[in-house]
Amino acid sequence: MMIILSLLIYITVLLCAIGAWCDFKKLEIPNAIPLSIGVLFIAAVCIQEFAGHQFILFESLSQNILACFIVFTITIILFSFNALGAGDSKLLTVLALWTGFQGLPILLFWMALSGALLSAMAIYVKRSQPKWLENSIIAPKDSWLYQIKQGRNAVPYAVAIFAGLIPAFSDNGFFTIFWG
Repeated sequence: MMIILSLLIYITVLLCAIGAWCDFKKLEIPNAIPLSIGVLFIAAVCIQEFAGHQFILFESLSQNILACFIVFTITIILFSFNALGAGDSKLLTVLALWTGFQGLPILLFWMALSGALLSAMAIYVKRSQPKWLENSIIAPKDSWLYQIKQGRNAVPYAVAIFAGLIPAFSDNGFFTIFWG
């Protein structure tokens, strides 16, 4: 069971990385990514229950669901004000299921820090119009860097979400379940 739980965790991390890459490349996160992460969460909960709580990933399922609901409410408000993309909202919401309240502050801290760095980079690109962005290999027409260069205000926030996920999962002990 530990091997299966570990696989579910690492697949979740991989899916989040793929979502971050898609967001970085085209400012889009395929809906299949948050949906798959949600299905993996359900599978992990079922395995935890089947194993008779021998492996405790989620101490209180109701707390994880409440954290998810709160994150969804906040991110949908941010989406309505164009402060966050719908894909980012879905991704962060489903990851709140995994982290619960225990890992959520760490996820949000590192996400905010990474998001600030991405935003600073976007402001730099927009204001300075660096020559290296004229290369179509570095900034193809559908990339976020090209869109920023054209004047759009956008940040691939899934990259920041992914940067927050790693320390949050680590703090929750998800990476040590196989060895612990």
